[in-house]
Amino acid sequence: QFLLFYFWKSWPCVIMSSFISLPLFTATAAFLAHICNSCSLPPLDVGTKFISGVQLLNDSLDDVLLTIRTEGSSNVYCQTWNAITGTLGSVTECDAVGIRAWNDGDTDPSGTVISTVVPDADNDVLTVAMNRNGEQLTIANLSYANASAVGLEFKYWTMNELNATFLAVSYEMYSVPTIYGIQFASLNNNDNYEVLNVSATGNAFDASFDVTSSFEIAVFGSLNLIQFPLVCCLCYDSFVAQYELQQVSGQYTFTANSVISGGSVDVVAQRIYEWGLRGNALRVYDVNSGEIETYVLDLDTAATISLTETLSTAETMS
Repeated sequence: QFLLFYFWKSWPCVIMSSFISLPLFTATAAFLAHICNSCSLPPLDVGTKFISGVQLLNDSLDDVLLTIRTEGSSNVYCQTWNAITGTLGSVTECDAVGIRAWNDGDTDPSGTVISTVVPDADNDVLTVAMNRNGEQLTIANLSYANASAVGLEFKYWTMNELNATFLAVSYEMYSVPTIYGIQFASLNNNDNYEVLNVSATGNAFDASFDVTSSFEIAVFGSLNLIQFPLVCCLCYDSFVAQYELQQVSGQYTFTANSVISGGSVDVVAQRIYEWGLRGNALRVYDVNSGEIETYVLDLDTAATISLTETLSTAETMS
């Protein structure tokens, strides 16, 4: 019983570690052990500097602005950092430079909202309540083998280029979801739609996909990226995956593989930034090259250690 309890408590941490590179994992083994045993952040030594935020700059695609704090102090300052060279630049007032916003994902012009998914245990089907273009729709008779299960949860996202909304349904946090594609004739027409089966492949749809999370799934269609909620204990609440979609004979094959945990997407520069949990490391995923650079910064001396990882679209961070 003890082993079962420990495994259940530690499972989110096992998932989290699968998204972290080996060099970074080795350097932060004690940090992960603390999280997995207590589900709380380990204290930093007083006087330790850490990156608390990253902002994009108006006048540069390659430079970002780091917000740097000191443990045990109210001292906060900002410093530029270059994603190409990996070097720290000038210290500046945090409000003295022009900032551009992170991209939160594509905007759905049809304003699709799925409010309820109701199971019918007698017939093993689901009924979906959807509001689209201001009109209330009922999508009925979606076949679902676990309709009798207690605690049904769901997440959804819309892909504008397909005029389709995808619905992921599961009855527990750690299960692989069943996915449906509800495809319309156009973004502004609700009259004709069909429900397509979706064959989900890739590690993004394994037990790390948290259908119980309040995190809203974000699609970055121009980069073929999607941000999913992540099962984890006091760590990142999401991960970013590269996806590929194929439609054959009334069925979608949706392949998605994780490229980075956490992460904020810069659509213009085609990069993803991840700056950890109260640490001094930055990871940058280049969408075009498929490479991740991990930079460990010495915030006192401005020295940088760089580690390069190359990902194919068929593999996860390990």
